[in-house]
Amino acid sequence: LVDQIPFAQICWDPLAGSARVSRSGVPFAAADQVCWGYSVMREAFPVDQRRDKALLMDLRQAPMRTDPRFMKIVAAEFPGLYAGWRKVADLVVSAEGAQQLDALRERAGVAGRTFTDEDVALHWLCAD
Repeated sequence: LVDQIPFAQICWDPLAGSARVSRSGVPFAAADQVCWGYSVMREAFPVDQRRDKALLMDLRQAPMRTDPRFMKIVAAEFPGLYAGWRKVADLVVSAEGAQQLDALRERAGVAGRTFTDEDVALHWLCAD
């Protein structure tokens, strides 16, 4: 365990060479909580230490949000959170969640793939 906040648990798996951020079901109640939560997640692994590592963002428990203000804030936070990783996989519950996340990622200009199956996501992260 690297860090834990009400919104997420941040872990490191040295054998797999990957970080895992697991969002909790606790919703962000205000914009400042979104920014703070993402800053904690981002700062857990400095960009200069990410190059040969993968990131799994497990968003399955996160409450789905579509309000424009939230989407704008998250799109602004994505580049700092996703920058520098060898690979990034997002794990969501549904195809609708995958579409939403893919659109956010495209808007933010960050690379990665979205999955609904954890085993498939982990296999993709470990593959060269």
